[in-house]
Amino acid sequence: MTDPIRVAYFSIDDPVEPWRDLCRTLTPPVQLQAWPDEIDDPAGIEAAFVWHAPAGMWADLPNLRFVQTIGTGVDHLLAHPPPPSVLLARTVDPTLTEQMVEYALLAVLACHRSLPQHLHHQRQRVWGIPPYADTATTPVGVMGTGEIGSAILSRLQSLQFPLRAWSRSGRLDIEGVTVFAGLDGLAPFLADTRILLSTLPATEETHGLLNADRLRQLPAGAHLINLGRGSAVVERDLHACLASGHLGSCILDVFEEEPLPADSPLWQHPGVIVTPHAAGVNFATPYAARLLADNLQRVRAGQPPLHGISPERGY
Repeated sequence: MTDPIRVAYFSIDDPVEPWRDLCRTLTPPVQLQAWPDEIDDPAGIEAAFVWHAPAGMWADLPNLRFVQTIGTGVDHLLAHPPPPSVLLARTVDPTLTEQMVEYALLAVLACHRSLPQHLHHQRQRVWGIPPYADTATTPVGVMGTGEIGSAILSRLQSLQFPLRAWSRSGRLDIEGVTVFAGLDGLAPFLADTRILLSTLPATEETHGLLNADRLRQLPAGAHLINLGRGSAVVERDLHACLASGHLGSCILDVFEEEPLPADSPLWQHPGVIVTPHAAGVNFATPYAARLLADNLQRVRAGQPPLHGISPERGY
């Protein structure tokens, strides 16, 4: 019988038991040991499966070779990374991607059909119909064309919006999507985007990217959806654009500080819908467990893991 691969487990959100049940049935079996209480032989741990692991975890695992995040986000890992010799990867699970796509479709249609204004009217007991725009003349722009951004654009095709995409590289192969690249392409991308959706990761390049100047490059009355990372949007500038009426509405799932502080004006603004970083929720799936096992075998064989993370790129 093949000895199980021993993997340290830590998550601030996810209990270990559902993952443990899935991993023990794999071939080869993976034995998850919750850090720190269940680690009986730290030297025998060669990998870790984590979500928001504390910096002190790495010093306890002297023979660590590989770390995989439980979800797609990597900023928490790169904020307190293990030694440079340790290979890094993230979990890209179709289940989580589908959740993000569902949220994006919901948010785009909510902005397009003035749902924030309708909810405000309901609270004020006002019977009134906000202005509506024709779908064919309402360009939707997606910032970030990785796994999630590309999946969102593919599904939006069926809704007849003109579609635009922006990324650092401009690499995208989806028919009918107008692509913009780099900082030189950002202003023209924003200028004709009526509904802007960010899936950007948290990197040095994206930090504060959507500041006052860039938000004002959007057409008057434009809408912002953020389901990437809150650090991409300067919230004080967002508040100002909402207060001036330059932005029509926002649907925000991520924020500069989480949980969103109780005194943030975003909670009460009539044009804003707030959700608690819930566009995609990590939970144990057979696909993700299999990916972990496959990556463990790849690393043992001297191959790079699938969905590897580059600390230099920040994702």
